[in-house]
Amino acid sequence: MKGSRSMRRRIGVIAAALTATLAAVAVSATPASAFTPAPQAYGGYGSAAETFLDIGSVLPDSLAEATVAFANSAVNSRGLQPVTDELGRLVSPSAPNFASKAMGAALELSLVGQEIQLVADAVAFAPPSSISEDSLLELPVSTLAFAEALEGRAVANFNDIGADCVLGADLANARGEAANVQLLGNGDPGTDGFENPTIRLGAAGPDDTRNAVGSASRQKLVAQTLRNGTLAGGKVGILSQVEQTVAPVTIADPLGAVALSIEVAGIYQLSAAAGGLPGTAFVTYNPATGAQMPVLRLTIPPSGILDPLGDLLGAILPGLPAGLVQFNEVTGELLVPLGPALDLLQPVVDLLADQGIVIGEGPRAIGSTAAPTEAADGTVASAAIDLVRIQPIGLLAPLAGLIGDVRVGHMEVQAFAPAGGIDCPGIGVNKTSDRADVNAGETFTVTIAAFNPCYVPLTNVRVVDDITATNGVGFTVNATNPAASVSQEGGVTRVVFNDIGPIPPRETRVVQVQVTVDAGSRSGRIMDTATVTGTCGIGGANGNVNLVGRFTLRAPGVGAVGGELPVTGRDDRLYLGLGLSFALALAGVEVLRRRSRNHA
Repeated sequence: MKGSRSMRRRIGVIAAALTATLAAVAVSATPASAFTPAPQAYGGYGSAAETFLDIGSVLPDSLAEATVAFANSAVNSRGLQPVTDELGRLVSPSAPNFASKAMGAALELSLVGQEIQLVADAVAFAPPSSISEDSLLELPVSTLAFAEALEGRAVANFNDIGADCVLGADLANARGEAANVQLLGNGDPGTDGFENPTIRLGAAGPDDTRNAVGSASRQKLVAQTLRNGTLAGGKVGILSQVEQTVAPVTIADPLGAVALSIEVAGIYQLSAAAGGLPGTAFVTYNPATGAQMPVLRLTIPPSGILDPLGDLLGAILPGLPAGLVQFNEVTGELLVPLGPALDLLQPVVDLLADQGIVIGEGPRAIGSTAAPTEAADGTVASAAIDLVRIQPIGLLAPLAGLIGDVRVGHMEVQAFAPAGGIDCPGIGVNKTSDRADVNAGETFTVTIAAFNPCYVPLTNVRVVDDITATNGVGFTVNATNPAASVSQEGGVTRVVFNDIGPIPPRETRVVQVQVTVDAGSRSGRIMDTATVTGTCGIGGANGNVNLVGRFTLRAPGVGAVGGELPVTGRDDRLYLGLGLSFALALAGVEVLRRRSRNHA
């Protein structure tokens, strides 16, 4: 695939046509758009970009915009509504016939607002459920972009069996991944990319092997829990989550010399949950997996165009707590911890922000620097974050011709649920009898079927069958399959199957109860109600949902000894009431007749 002439030709033609009109154009990020969900709707969205670049227009072949390792997904149970994220991307289109959507992209470029399709995005919509994947092993495009591997993946689930709830699987899931991405070369292409890329994502040095970058976005139904994981209710909430793996980002000047290098190691996760009950709407941010907090490595080479910024940092660092910040004046490398200790380094944070580099921010509101949204009634939660945000102001002004807006590790999430929580269908339960009618002394068998509505195994499955009968009907439970306990209390015979699980996803399991009618039984009807309970694991150890299903069977009818006609469809008390009503009606008719004769 390397050196593909057709790909070079295709991109070359597009680039030549568009770059002629690119002068002085830079597409900036736009605020996220909001919408009001329907009262009983649930859903949300997630948007993540490992690197977003709004690039300046000094270079004759510069890009207006580039997004690397981009993933977004959206869900709305009442039909998708248009939602635009902070980067100006349409995360959710107006598509009322679809309830979920996912898109994964490894690399997207645009010139003057027109997208250049280097590798197809993976896009999936549901219903019906769908999966989309697209990948490219190597992208050899001179002067515009180079990448060793690109991949996008998208999965959308909804309503595949006619029920709104998809328990135990993502409603939407998207992933975008790329390796060793380089943008805007200013020389002849080399064997490993092209010379002097303006933007490079990947290894910062010979000992750094982190070339791969990736973003993921998902929405899934979860248990109604508080922030600490405690169950708050028996219904269901929704979780919107994005996750990123970040590689170093290097920005070069027009001559190819490194102007600024940004490295934030670790895996980052931003989540919003909404359960519809007080305390169940909250935002969580995990800045790294593992016990050690991440460190920001910012390199400003001496004698470069940003050397004055390094001088300012070197001047204020001696007044800070010892050991918290490391700065090498020879290499221009600054190490800043991105944990709680960052509060002690406010002079560094403020200095960098004044010069166009924002670091270490916590979750904030989408589209602003206000606090994230966490509705008190549990219906809405949302947040956004940038690991690093760069704009060419202050001492970074010399980069204005190269970059307009750079975001490293951009993430935003939103989740919304109706007040009270999301109602999901319980376990599917059905009962049948092998006999519609039986006589005294005969035997029949009832079959109870339990259907698992989850996309994960249903565990702790318990079946309780309560059998009753009309007055005078006697019966005995002879056998069960599998073995079950049988007890009697207050005219109810209870058959308990303690655990018939696990039941695999979307499968049915049956149990049977064999009953014999007593030899001296009167006519009537046998009724029984089966209640099935089980646990659907949809969100980890504290995210189990307890599901219930119930079904009542009014069969079979029982005929007594000596040919007494069986009662069908109603019990004795109802028929007694109907008989009395009929007798009273006849008596009324006779009274009217007598009155009529007397009157005559």
